[in-house]
Amino acid sequence: MFPRLICVLLAVSAAAGQQTGNHPDWPRWCGKVYESGYPAFNPGGQTVEPPRSGPGSRLYVQVSPRYSLYLDSETEGEFIVRTTLSPYFGNNLAAPAPAAPSLSSYDVGDRELHFAITLDGVDTDSRGSALVSGTARFNFQGHTTQDTLVPFNLTSPLTTSFAPQNVTLRGWVASPDGSSNTSYTATSSALVYLPDKTSGSVTRLDNAYGGFMQRGGRAQGSNYTDKAGFRPYFPYGYYASFDGFLAGVTDNASASAIIGKYAKFLFNAMTPLSQYPQSATAFSYMASQTDLGIQFDLREGYTNLTWVAEQVSAARDNAALFSYWSADEPDGHQDPFSAPLQARDTIRSIDPYHPVAVVLNCQNYYFAAYTAGADVIMEDVYPIGINTTGITKWGTACNTTLGDCGCDNCQGGNHSIRDVADRLDDLALYESWTEGLWPKTKIHNPQSFHGEGYWARDPTRDESWAMSLVAVNHGAQGLISWVYPVADASNGTNSSDILPLAHGGLAQILSRSPVVDFVVGNARPTPILVPSLPDLDVACWRRGKQLLVSVVNSGYEDYVLHNTTRSGPLFHIPIPQDQPYSHIATVVWGDLLWSFAGNLTVRHIPALSTALVVLSA
Repeated sequence: MFPRLICVLLAVSAAAGQQTGNHPDWPRWCGKVYESGYPAFNPGGQTVEPPRSGPGSRLYVQVSPRYSLYLDSETEGEFIVRTTLSPYFGNNLAAPAPAAPSLSSYDVGDRELHFAITLDGVDTDSRGSALVSGTARFNFQGHTTQDTLVPFNLTSPLTTSFAPQNVTLRGWVASPDGSSNTSYTATSSALVYLPDKTSGSVTRLDNAYGGFMQRGGRAQGSNYTDKAGFRPYFPYGYYASFDGFLAGVTDNASASAIIGKYAKFLFNAMTPLSQYPQSATAFSYMASQTDLGIQFDLREGYTNLTWVAEQVSAARDNAALFSYWSADEPDGHQDPFSAPLQARDTIRSIDPYHPVAVVLNCQNYYFAAYTAGADVIMEDVYPIGINTTGITKWGTACNTTLGDCGCDNCQGGNHSIRDVADRLDDLALYESWTEGLWPKTKIHNPQSFHGEGYWARDPTRDESWAMSLVAVNHGAQGLISWVYPVADASNGTNSSDILPLAHGGLAQILSRSPVVDFVVGNARPTPILVPSLPDLDVACWRRGKQLLVSVVNSGYEDYVLHNTTRSGPLFHIPIPQDQPYSHIATVVWGDLLWSFAGNLTVRHIPALSTALVVLSA
């Protein structure tokens, strides 16, 4: 995270106190030495694929509350019972007798997991001790993971607590012929049941689909409100500097002029790089006069738990607050593993009503350890204008064992947009390789700057849109760009509105209905593969009888069909046949000329072009 040079110098000065990775006394970033004169070495800390279980796969059962918190004003909650066909974890199902030679025991029609979920510490032999019992039906023909949402009563035997409560699922699956059972156990330490909050905002995370659900804040872009008053929230904005920006806010008049300009870009979020008391006026103005949500910055002193407690106590009742940001690139700095976790626990002890985010920089460096203190994982992938073969700033090459080129293990160049998709896919993969880990909410931090000896130029408008939408296609539930104000590329000092205008144009689409209602609290993105167009990145979300389709040409070459007559050929994007979509309801983003007749079709897909299309049955 900018300023990068300061970050690196801090990493060097603190090296003696760090214990992560190899050669902690050398100048390192992401565990790799980056100055000339040092040999390359394995940095360590890689998350690797676990051993496979042998022939066939196993049934892996997990359980989680649907939301990261519930309030005592609610009467009903939900659990997610997740059944996964896993090559790594779980138990082998009781085999059918006899089994068809071409089918595994998982592919013989529907199966049922019978289960009971109990609150730990409650006598499981007493009558009615289970929070809920039931069955989860699964069939892995065409699927590897299936979720069953199970309602349960929040009022008994639960009591409110600021501390998370533990639950255990115990279940069994009968073989198809009923001759034997296989038992399963799953646990969760994430059930949070809190007294209702009467001041400020409340933000919870949707563990089924990954997004933010917010109550009480002004940043409301969705037309949908659930029974508890929460709305889907897709935060989209900038990290905002203190010097040159928020430092000028001294009263409501200056706040109106300074923050008002930012709000006019139609963002719905900001991460102010400032704290109390110096920006108290700015925080108050955002809560009372704008639709901006605040992600509160604790990065500068997150290891000072006394200071963290003071800041959280000051921020927790601000109506604009949607999350805290604790550690900034602790994997790059090689901070102690315990630091983000201790910060998260301190924040929760004072304010359990808002999630905590950690920003990762490295592609694969102690992922599980550095995200243990994160409810939300943010990632810094800055691939535009980098030199991945070597950098004169440090005089070294850049590879998996040496160097720092501004984007860890990125390819850059014509692969820059794919670097964003690759990193989000990597994070999801590491979660799938870690037994017992439930996937966490992800936010992408789009690059909106240049310089520091790493980045030769700003992204273009089209690159910004492509990186942002490809991140959403790969599961990002928010976009916070670094950094505002954006320096003018021509002189490096004057503020430029080119990229804020670009991001603001997309923000008003992604953060508002109808798009936010597809992406948040409704479904995870389903990829659509188009083998004949390898640079095309396509995902879709179903909601009711409609389908949102997001199309990104992630490459730097146009897809052109030279015969453009009405009877000429078309590029085809296959659409899932889960229901008979009949027509295009609206094109909410992009200027391509789409048609629909079972598949989405178009004659020209320019380099870096983007589109959001809603189909209807």
